Amino acid sequence: MSFFNSPESFCSVTIRTIQPEIKRGLPVHDTEIKGYALARRDITVTINGSEKKFDIDTLRSQFYAGLIPAESPVLVTNNFNGEISYCGEGTVGDVIAAVGGAVPVIGEIKMY
Repeated sequence: MSFFNSPESFCSVTIRTIQPEIKRGLPVHDTEIKGYALARRDITVTINGSEKKFDIDTLRSQFYAGLIPAESPVLVTNNFNGEISYCGEGTVGDVIAAVGGAVPVIGEIKMY
């Protein structure tokens, strides 16, 4: 009996298609802001109704200089080979805390 005609040589393959999770119209890369990854992420901050992109070092320095309020909304994305994906959202204070910075709160300093 030939190997190819043997019933033992039959195999079965199942293929499933998994739909990617979508947030804000983008495929999800990370569901929350991760401090260790922020150096490789695009950080978009909304200030007075307009959006502006920052790298983490510039955002941190402008935050501590008092130029960007802690409560300003933030969207963190990743651009890999031209495909943009969602990596979390929150506030500037959340981003600063994620990288281990102190976020001033009225009358006190909160350390994360």
